Amino acid sequence: MKKAIAILAITFISHLMYAQNVGIGTPSPIERLDVNGNMNLVGTIKANGVSGVNGQFLMSTGNGLSWQSIQATYTVNQANYTGNFVPSNNFAKIDGIITLANNSFALQENNLTIAGGGFNGSSSFTVTIGHKSLVSGCSFTDVSITTSETTFINCNFNGICTNLGSRCSYINCTFTGVTSTGVGSATGKIKNSLIANSQINYISDIIGSIINADSRIGNATGSVSLISDCNIENSIIDVKNIDFTFTNNKTDDAKIIIGNSASAPARVTISNNQFSKVKTGYSDIIEIDPSSTIAKFYLIANNTFRLRLNESCSIRIMGADGSLGNSFCTITSNAFWLGLNSLIYSGNMKVYYSINVINSAGSSIVHPTIGGNLQGINNHVF
Repeated sequence: MKKAIAILAITFISHLMYAQNVGIGTPSPIERLDVNGNMNLVGTIKANGVSGVNGQFLMSTGNGLSWQSIQATYTVNQANYTGNFVPSNNFAKIDGIITLANNSFALQENNLTIAGGGFNGSSSFTVTIGHKSLVSGCSFTDVSITTSETTFINCNFNGICTNLGSRCSYINCTFTGVTSTGVGSATGKIKNSLIANSQINYISDIIGSIINADSRIGNATGSVSLISDCNIENSIIDVKNIDFTFTNNKTDDAKIIIGNSASAPARVTISNNQFSKVKTGYSDIIEIDPSSTIAKFYLIANNTFRLRLNESCSIRIMGADGSLGNSFCTITSNAFWLGLNSLIYSGNMKVYYSINVINSAGSSIVHPTIGGNLQGINNHVF
């Protein structure tokens, strides 16, 4: 009997080894394994050697199967915001305005889509948002945000938001009364947004936005690398620690400070802007103080400056410490209207001042006296 069973087993195994298809409950199998009937499996199903993880399902790829995560919508509310319960690659709805009594970790998994509601943190708590997430229509008041490469759309930021995230984009957002002093957002981009009565020390680019109501971008240690196509009113742009481009902007009652920093900015371009009026409490629109032994290269070109009759000057260059022999500033093809001076030069930086045009319109505006490290030709006064 044992011999017969062994022979049958060997015969069956041999059949499996050499048969094209194997059928269970069918005499004519059309696949490698063709089962006609119910199947009970005790064990693990694998797709291409992978068994998947909790919360995943098998989905056809057209050429086979792969494990995919179940996408669902999770609600974050006042009762559950501290827990980590929203899986990555899912949707999260914020239920109303959550008042934080602790840090929030409910949204810390990556690649989330987050909508609605917001957080009020009384300036002492952090909301952690997963890497490369999308946040839409949320508000953040007095909270610090920890995230990276996240996109914020139609969001509102208010109060003390020390960090705004790293390498993030802010599109159609509003910053009102915001103080953001953290270094995390140094490579972030603000587009088509409103910045009002806010101080944002670290941001890479601001494009197509409104900056007003006594705002300040950058400070003694902060940085901004590009401001383009913006309307700027009653505000200060303070650039010290990064190369800077300021182009195609309109300003009114504003000031740009290119400050004294040993490390940067080494290159500055200010071009194709319309400047109107000196900011209240100051005496110039552009202030350059490049005192440093490091060579710097600045270009101020193709701008229009329109001052009031009694305002001091459009451009002021300082830094007379005798160490600027390798630094250059070219001021060319600008138009100066009204005011008292187109340029006040009291530094040692090499400046080439040429092909600028002044329309004095009855004021006493003058070009500076050429000589020493200040050189130039073909400037005209009408």
